[in-house]
Amino acid sequence: MKKLRKIWQCLEERVDTASPVARWRLSAGGEYGMVERFLAPNGAGASPVFPCPVCERDMLVMPCGGEFVAEANEDARCRSVSGLAAADVAEHAINWQAVLGLVGGVLGVPLVRDGLRYGHVVAGGEYVRDFRRVPVRACFSDDTAVISDEAARWLALARKPALFLTARHHAVCGVLFSKTGCGYFALEDLIGADDGGAFVLVRPMVDLVKEVERHGLDGGGAGVALERIDRNLTVVAEQKRELIEENNDLKAMQAQGMFKFVSGVESADMRLFLAILAHGDQSKAARALGIRDSTFREQTNGWKSRGSSYRMMHSLIEWRKNVGGKKSVAYDDAVLLADGGGSGSHEALLDQVLEGLQAMNARNWPSVCRELMKAIQEERPG
Repeated sequence: MKKLRKIWQCLEERVDTASPVARWRLSAGGEYGMVERFLAPNGAGASPVFPCPVCERDMLVMPCGGEFVAEANEDARCRSVSGLAAADVAEHAINWQAVLGLVGGVLGVPLVRDGLRYGHVVAGGEYVRDFRRVPVRACFSDDTAVISDEAARWLALARKPALFLTARHHAVCGVLFSKTGCGYFALEDLIGADDGGAFVLVRPMVDLVKEVERHGLDGGGAGVALERIDRNLTVVAEQKRELIEENNDLKAMQAQGMFKFVSGVESADMRLFLAILAHGDQSKAARALGIRDSTFREQTNGWKSRGSSYRMMHSLIEWRKNVGGKKSVAYDDAVLLADGGGSGSHEALLDQVLEGLQAMNARNWPSVCRELMKAIQEERPG
């Protein structure tokens, strides 16, 4: 039995290529007799190029009377070819119906081309034996990205056990299909040729199905990982959309001067302050940041002696701790719009601000702030 190589290379690298028979002969080499069974004129007429018989580079084809001439390139190795008939320069392409019919016949799996693809061919079928139906998918392409995409789609959709086939072996598929209940095999390892040039099956399909069942029906491995990645990408996309919206809200709030009071606060302290607002109290904020509770409280207690902005933050978290249950309050913007430089008492204003903060959480605070700003603007004189 002869192992085939060139034919699988042609079926991947020349999926939708049209060329004269002479070019196909060069591509297939000694296996042209096998490849020839899959070729057919594509109806486009004469090819604009023809391979040089010496250097194999393409030469331009020109009509000459009732014949055609392939004119040599400037390369000294090239030589013109004259007297070409229309059949010699006619474009031939792979007849995929013939390919799938012959390959499927050898495998015992009727393969049907699955719609249209650019630059690759996908086909599907079922292997039926002993009242069992095993779905089969075949992908012909030399583009690793295309093969990976089709493989991932098949992993997600196929009923297990299942089989995924490519013309030549691709390492990426061996990784993707490890212990997933979906077996991966290359046709170059499954189909050979006998001495008479007929296609023969090297490994029975029933053995492939048994191998898949023996080595991976645990539902784990790369299949689960791919599904998890897909879910995570969906979450990331949603979070990105929310972040864009919140960023626009923050820009608007900053333009209105709502964050002047934090201008004198260091970033590390602001991180603690925002964590308290987001999580509700200092203990939860400390756990979220991975800081010991005592260390966290020692740092926030020190805010009382570090200037007006820090005193304001300390007052805010004290109110966050002591005042509960109230969901809304008329807001006075003097606190959030303050720059920390004043010396007057803010006790009455803080009462209003901190009660309003009780209604905030990590997700709704931009919308709550907008509502409060609207209330502020309505309460301001003039």
